[in-house]
Amino acid sequence: MLIPVFDIGGVLLDWDPRYLYRRLFDGDTAAMETFLATVCTAEWNRTLDGGTPFPIAIAERVARFPDQAALIRAYHQRWPEMVPGAFEDTVAILGELKARGAAVYAITNFAAETFALMCRRWRFLAWFDG
Repeated sequence: MLIPVFDIGGVLLDWDPRYLYRRLFDGDTAAMETFLATVCTAEWNRTLDGGTPFPIAIAERVARFPDQAALIRAYHQRWPEMVPGAFEDTVAILGELKARGAAVYAITNFAAETFALMCRRWRFLAWFDG
């Protein structure tokens, strides 16, 4: 028997820090990409996914890049702006499976703190059996 397992970010939720930083960099794409490649990097974000608490990760980045402190703090303070919406077609598939009585599961590397925020915002995240 196949067991449906859904990833959250990129499958059910459209997450990308660029949604936030495009606004903060006022459309300066080159500066935004440099910031994301050198300051708030994908590698650094993986430490958050791995369980490093936001306050510790933010403090480390601010200490390393003090001239970017406001932009670094925005990563935590304005994190929900990185998730502008859900992929409704995938949510519909999840809903259809649940309506048929299927047990459905989620897998994600969201940090616990941000996942809790998303659960309050997106009710379908409560549909999972585990």
